Amino acid sequence: MGIPGFWYQCIANHPAIGSMLSEEDLGPLEALTNISCDYTDDYSGFKLTFSFRDNEFFTNAVSEA
Repeated sequence: MGIPGFWYQCIANHPAIGSMLSEEDLGPLEALTNISCDYTDDYSGFKLTFSFRDNEFFTNAVSEA
C-alpha cells in the first residue's frame, strides 16, 4: 500500500505550494497513491496523472491534468 500520508506530507512540505493547503485538502491527499509525469514527444509539455485509492471524495481512480 505504501507509506500512509506520503503524498500529503510531500505536498504540504513543498515550499511553493504547502502554504496553499487547507484542512479540507487532507482527506483527498491522503487518498492519493501515485503521481506520474508523461512528457510530450518533443518535451515541450507534460501531463500529470494522479491515482487515488477508493475514497469518499472522488469517483474516478485516475485524474489527468
